[in-house]
Amino acid sequence: MKTIWLIDDDEGIRDVLPLALRSAGFEAKAMSTGEELLREREDWPHAILLDHRLSGMIGIDMCRRLKDNPLTRHIPIIIISGTQDLREQAISAGCDDFLPKPFSISTLLKMIRSHTDKVN
Repeated sequence: MKTIWLIDDDEGIRDVLPLALRSAGFEAKAMSTGEELLREREDWPHAILLDHRLSGMIGIDMCRRLKDNPLTRHIPIIIISGTQDLREQAISAGCDDFLPKPFSISTLLKMIRSHTDKVN
């Protein structure tokens, strides 16, 4: 089963998205901060859903940090944001995809599958 990590400081999103991911056949883990993600020492996920606006560090900076790390650069990162005009910045930071809020669960799942089908 492929694992997806969600990093979002919105508690409602951390409650709802993991349920949708699990019902679609993914293992899901939700975190509220980028620092929490960086402290993880267990197996890395197959993909990361990363909100742009996080407390402590913005998603684009977190993405850059993950893509600069040899241990995590292979993980597809999808940045999610309510700020529509961040797509170019997110892509230049190394994210694999950008999903503007609001979005449908079916669009999110299709995007996740397009990236996780490429990894083992």
